[in-house]
Amino acid sequence: MPQATQPTEETTGRAVVSLIFSLLSLTGWCPCIGSVVGIVLGTGEKSGVGRAGLVLGWIGFGLYVLGTITIVLTLLLEILVEGV
Repeated sequence: MPQATQPTEETTGRAVVSLIFSLLSLTGWCPCIGSVVGIVLGTGEKSGVGRAGLVLGWIGFGLYVLGTITIVLTLLLEILVEGV
């Protein structure tokens, strides 16, 4: 009786580029742009590489937003404290 094999995933160039830009965003080379490119190119990809690019893109974008909010709040707090 023949063994059932699983179909192989096809990794596209879009998936690889998505992962590369998402990793670049996490390392700080291009935080916002890399995350957005990773999310856009990783959307709709069925391979594990594409999904990894999509997830890492969202994580990088979330960290970028949190960092920006932290910086803005810190600056506002500094202005308010010095104004008193």
